[in-house]
Amino acid sequence: MHTHSHLIEKFYTAFQQRDGATMAACYAPDVRFSDPVFPELRGERAGAMWKMLTGRAKDLTVEFSNVKADDTTGSAH
Repeated sequence: MHTHSHLIEKFYTAFQQRDGATMAACYAPDVRFSDPVFPELRGERAGAMWKMLTGRAKDLTVEFSNVKADDTTGSAH
């Protein structure tokens, strides 16, 4: 299994466990994250978003599968 596959699994396993600190630690220091609710988060702010969201989550269920990765890309369902 590719190293990046392990990182994806670590991230989503932490998400399942509502562990925002571990999710944040999976990001590179210069990460750029954007979605409709949190546009253009960079660096520590992206990790802080996961810490906030997982810290407030009461009824969160996360499932993931089909993890794939190579040297330049990675994905999961």
